[in-house]
Amino acid sequence: MEENKVVLEDYKLYQNYPNPFNPSTIISYRIPERVKVNLSVYDIKGEKINELVNQEQEKGYYEVKFDARESKVLSSGIYLYKLEVYKENKPVYRKIEKMILLK
Repeated sequence: MEENKVVLEDYKLYQNYPNPFNPSTIISYRIPERVKVNLSVYDIKGEKINELVNQEQEKGYYEVKFDARESKVLSSGIYLYKLEVYKENKPVYRKIEKMILLK
């Protein structure tokens, strides 16, 4: 009899906190191994606002501060943040979450 194996996905993008936020928020994620990480913020139209991370990182849990004052003038509204993870230049994980800026 063959056992059913459960494979847990160790890549995780968490909901930012606080949310809604003004003027800054924390975006956190977990990676299970050394990989290239890209974490970017977009407006609701899909235009990139800020690239927060674009580098190789070791296995672990990371927190990145997004400060709306450091980007171009942002109005209140919904913004998206996207985590993309690459191993050997191939995408292995991609996740998008929403966050709300209230001024």
